[in-house]
Amino acid sequence: MDANAKPYSRQVGRTIAALLALVLAFVGYVWLEKRVDAANDARHRAFMLADELRQSSDDLTRMARTYVVTGDARYREAFDDIVAIRDGRLPRPARYGQIYWDLVLGGRVARTEVHGPAVPLMDLLREAGLTAEEFQALARAKGESDALAQLEQQAMALVQGAAPGDGSTRERARGMLHDEGYHRLKAAIMGPIDAVYQSMDARTHAAVETAARHALWGRLVVVALAALVVLLVLRTRRTLRALLGGPASELHARIGRLGRGDFELPPLPENTPPESVLARLNRTGEQLRQLATQQRRAQAQLKLAAGVFTHAREGIMITDAQGLIVDVNEAFLRLTGYRRDELLGRSPRLLDSGHHEPAFFDAMWEHLRRDGQWHGEVHDRAKDGSVFVVLETISAVRDEQGEITHYVTLMNDITRLKEQEQRLAHIAHYDALTGLPNRVLLGDRLKQAMAQAPRRGQVVAVAYLDLDGFKAVNDLHGHEAGDRLLVALASRLQQTLREGDTLARLGGDEFVVVLPDLADTNASQPLVGRLLRAAAQPLPVGELNLQVSASVGVTHYPQAEDVDADQLLRQADQAMYEAKVAGKNRVVVFDADQDRALRGHSATVESLRQALVGNEFVLHYQPKVHMGSGQVVGVEALIRWRHPQRGLLAPGQFLPAVDDHPVECEIGEWVIRSALAQLAAWTDAGLSLSVSVNISARHLQQLDFIEHVAQALQRHPQLHPNQLVLEVLETSALEDMVGVSRTMAEGARRGLRFSLDDFGTGYSSLTYLRRLPVAELKIDQSFVRDMLDDPDDLSILHGVIGLADAFHREVVAEGVESEEHGAVLLQLGCTLGQGYGIARPMPADQLLPWVQHWEPPAAWRHQALLRREDLHLLRAKVEFGAWMRSLELYLLGRRELAPALDVQETWAQSWLRATAGDDALGGTPFLQRHARLLLLAHEALQLRAVAPQGLAPEALEALQAAHLRVLELLQAQLRAREVAASRWL
Repeated sequence: MDANAKPYSRQVGRTIAALLALVLAFVGYVWLEKRVDAANDARHRAFMLADELRQSSDDLTRMARTYVVTGDARYREAFDDIVAIRDGRLPRPARYGQIYWDLVLGGRVARTEVHGPAVPLMDLLREAGLTAEEFQALARAKGESDALAQLEQQAMALVQGAAPGDGSTRERARGMLHDEGYHRLKAAIMGPIDAVYQSMDARTHAAVETAARHALWGRLVVVALAALVVLLVLRTRRTLRALLGGPASELHARIGRLGRGDFELPPLPENTPPESVLARLNRTGEQLRQLATQQRRAQAQLKLAAGVFTHAREGIMITDAQGLIVDVNEAFLRLTGYRRDELLGRSPRLLDSGHHEPAFFDAMWEHLRRDGQWHGEVHDRAKDGSVFVVLETISAVRDEQGEITHYVTLMNDITRLKEQEQRLAHIAHYDALTGLPNRVLLGDRLKQAMAQAPRRGQVVAVAYLDLDGFKAVNDLHGHEAGDRLLVALASRLQQTLREGDTLARLGGDEFVVVLPDLADTNASQPLVGRLLRAAAQPLPVGELNLQVSASVGVTHYPQAEDVDADQLLRQADQAMYEAKVAGKNRVVVFDADQDRALRGHSATVESLRQALVGNEFVLHYQPKVHMGSGQVVGVEALIRWRHPQRGLLAPGQFLPAVDDHPVECEIGEWVIRSALAQLAAWTDAGLSLSVSVNISARHLQQLDFIEHVAQALQRHPQLHPNQLVLEVLETSALEDMVGVSRTMAEGARRGLRFSLDDFGTGYSSLTYLRRLPVAELKIDQSFVRDMLDDPDDLSILHGVIGLADAFHREVVAEGVESEEHGAVLLQLGCTLGQGYGIARPMPADQLLPWVQHWEPPAAWRHQALLRREDLHLLRAKVEFGAWMRSLELYLLGRRELAPALDVQETWAQSWLRATAGDDALGGTPFLQRHARLLLLAHEALQLRAVAPQGLAPEALEALQAAHLRVLELLQAQLRAREVAASRWL
């Protein structure tokens, strides 16, 4: 360091040290001032948080009372939101003081501005610098507020559960929110808060005054240090003048001359120190003069090097300030095809391709004048008329005065890049096979059509086409023929459309048509009809003549409910699927009402899922008995729903809603678990029986079905697996014979028993019965219920019982509704029964008393089995009874057509063949009584012809008496055969 600079450096050091001390003192002073602010902020925050506890209690009171008066659910939801904010379960609003009006007028809390995560109010109070006594007081107030909130929730619950128009309940709820107990609770909240207010006010006021005194001392220190800094600066100035070697004005003047490029500085006085700043500045001026000489030489070289632009690969064009071309390079000439002399002196508009609007160039020149540069894409036209695309950069060149003298334009040819970009854009928006718009472009055009339709008062139709039989073309002739068919069909469909319509291919054999500008929904019918007919016409594909058809789904926009483009496509797709199901080669229009019903179905499914979570289901049990001995061999578990509003619901009122839905499996698993738990309880009580559970097709087809059942059984070690009977609908078993058979086989290996429910309704086959490992067949109740009136049902019953016997299966008859049903079933050989004639489904706690007191009818205990060759007598009896009932209905005016009298030949001939040669039991007595019955029937029919409203009671009584006399002979013959059968057995 120079000797002359040392005193100055020391002086500067002392000045800087003093300045640093001043800065530190000032920082300390600012810190003290901030302590004052912090104390005020802490005071304000503590008061705000304590006031928030008070205000939240008041807000809850307003919401509860408003809800009780108005019944508006928004106030109950707002009540829950305030509690959630205070307890830290919802984010806190930025301005809690406005929350009441935000919630009431602005909607839910989620719409208000939040400033951080959700934090409980008590946590904020704990961190607010309160004393332990203050915090405990506020905690007591918070507890009282929570108790008051529970009372308010109870009042709101009364109103929510009250029936419409129930004024007494609403008045009781209002009383809960205004009685003396309510006001005592309110006072218990406000008292601690007021005490905390007073405590905080005294404590925080003292803290603020202490911080203010400290800040005053800091201010005095800053003033003292500032005075010291001023003195040191003055001394530093004198030291600096000595270092410069002269006045600062002289130094400034010489620096100014150097700045203007005048490097010839005047000489200094002789007494100027050689190492002073002025002396060194003079020596620097000499050096700069030498550098200026060198720069002039360099500029000459740069001008010479400027000619290199001629060989640049980018096209370069130089224009004057008026925009006329003054020079171009070789690359520019190759790009445009012009000669140099054809361009010089002309405007660049010579290259205008007409692609850009005049506003484009106006904006370009405005940008150039403002910023001095422009960059962008330009479509230009070459001399031969071809259009090329360049990426241009135009820069303004200014002189020393800042005036624009020239413009330099650099051009990069990007024509090939733009063509490639267009090809990629085409690939992104058009189908590669047919050239039709793809899903992306379809979405854009559909949205445009939807946006224009309301403004124009018109309708947009969307048609979703799926080809019928296209897979067969691919399988038979190959995918190449299928692709060619799609191309030809796309061209044909395009020809049937209007100019503004859009035909798009979504992939495979699926197409979508957008039909805008329709007057109404009916206007789309002829257009869609043309599409359907065009798709169904034969198409020549090479040497082949191929033909397919189309299933078309149509939907329209606007609709009653607001929908977007994706929803329209889904609606059309859904309608297309319905066209497929309805038989293909047809058009189905989307039904919005049906769709809303489906959405309602989804709501029902969700309510059932919630009912399962809320334990709203219960099982009732219907006994299954041995009708001959009276032994209760098992029960069938039947689900019921204890609906909160509708009461106890039968399965037919809710299970169809979850048919083939995952919730169906969840309910099925609950039934199995609940039934096994109840069966275990009965077993522990000494009741030994089995329990039957109905299994849906979807549940049975779950891969882990048997494993779940086994796990449920493991929870009850006192049960044997064969005590659980899994009932499978015959129609469900036939849907997936292989899978169901495999599942049943696995269950049988684990000891489970399977029953084929509703047997006879699923087109039963001996092959199916042989392949399914079921232990039990349950005859559908429709056959059992009508067997006393319908001989065909009686024959079906006899056949099913015979099948069960041949395949060594137990058979159970459902629908045993009377003593006579049970007697006939025993005659046919079916001993197990279930139905209302035995017992209705009952709660679990009623079954054990019922079993202890159950006795079968006496006739069942003595009922014998008919021999196979005597079954025709039972059929004759049923036919006879059916004929008589139809005759009575006709005579009473309850049936339009009279039964034919010769129908009796069927059962009469059977009777005579069965009793031939035995006049004591049949033969002559039967023919006499039969003839008497026919005579009375003929007379009754004649009377009925003249009395359309019905037969006289006395005539009908005579006919019924004749019928009973014939029936007595038939019954006697059956009893004789039963006795014979018992002896034979």
